[in-house]
Amino acid sequence: TTRQKPQVSILEALQMPLGGDPELGVLERLERYIGRQLGDVADSLGVELGNAKNWAASVVRRAIGVTNDRALLTEFEQRGITIKVVPISPRGKVWEAMSFPRFIHEELALERWETCEFRTYIERILIVPLIRSTKRERKENQVCGRAFFWSPSDCDLQEMRHDWLRIVRLVRQGRSASLPSYGETLAIHVRPKARN
Repeated sequence: TTRQKPQVSILEALQMPLGGDPELGVLERLERYIGRQLGDVADSLGVELGNAKNWAASVVRRAIGVTNDRALLTEFEQRGITIKVVPISPRGKVWEAMSFPRFIHEELALERWETCEFRTYIERILIVPLIRSTKRERKENQVCGRAFFWSPSDCDLQEMRHDWLRIVRLVRQGRSASLPSYGETLAIHVRPKARN
């Protein structure tokens, strides 16, 4: 049997009244950390510096008031909101592409754009920018930027649809080795996670 993940109410974590706007509450809470180094924020919240890839995301969750890193955020789950911590340069250039959960090619080949799993990940995103002076800046020295919620525009969706259909067509043809690279797409690309 698979264990169900625990759920945490953002309204409760932020001590907001029932019926309050969790998006507004989250932005207001994160505002107090703008301009501070992530290591200082972590110290103030009791989060130890770690080597885990999701350390920055853990600090952000703690900043929101959520202490369980594995818990689903009730109001975000209901609204289809995902959280992305995005490293950017001081001028606002994104240092690396935003990643999404891996998928199995055979399952992707059966999907349709209108109902595909990828669309659930991009429906609404809380983007928390972390400013790095260099691409390899130590994670604790990154500076918290202003968080915001983002949803794709119609134009964004058309570009993503174009790329997604191209990727799915190649997968269906058994040409996964020929998937377009980062520079060959408009908005999304696929990168293999393992040699096989």
